[in-house]
Amino acid sequence: MRNIDVFIANGSDTNAYRDIGVDVISRLRQLLQYEMNYDVTISNWDYRAATPRVIQKGTLAATSLMNVDRSQAMIGIFGRRVPGITTKEIRRAFERRLAGDEFEIFVFANPKLVTDEHDVFFQEIVNTFGEEIDYGQYRNRLEFQALLYTTLIRYLIERLKISNPALLPGGAS
Repeated sequence: MRNIDVFIANGSDTNAYRDIGVDVISRLRQLLQYEMNYDVTISNWDYRAATPRVIQKGTLAATSLMNVDRSQAMIGIFGRRVPGITTKEIRRAFERRLAGDEFEIFVFANPKLVTDEHDVFFQEIVNTFGEEIDYGQYRNRLEFQALLYTTLIRYLIERLKISNPALLPGGAS
């Protein structure tokens, strides 16, 4: 079975949006694997469900960065804050792209909450990696959910090379 691992990067101020992301992934897994019988599953690691443990000072991001490395796509969610670990995770995703890995990055932000700190981070990505973050804009949970569904559906169709010959030009009728 083919697995697509989607990493969710966010700070604690957007945990409600992370919950929506986890739910969207779960529903897409249900649809593709069990209802459409595709030989694929979608998974994601959630730091909130990780086993509690004591770690060395300064290594808090190590587990999440390891999970970025095993993923094929990332959902980055920004609220009012620009969390340090979240930015490390997003940078790691861009490092993978720079190294030639096929890795998709989807960033979402509430434009009313975007500050100079956000703009500095986005500009740092441009300066360091030569790519610009064109983030999806959400204003509330419903908009975020709808935008995430359409983003992931497009990504999955392209990634899984799902096609319907009847819908293609010159296809069967």
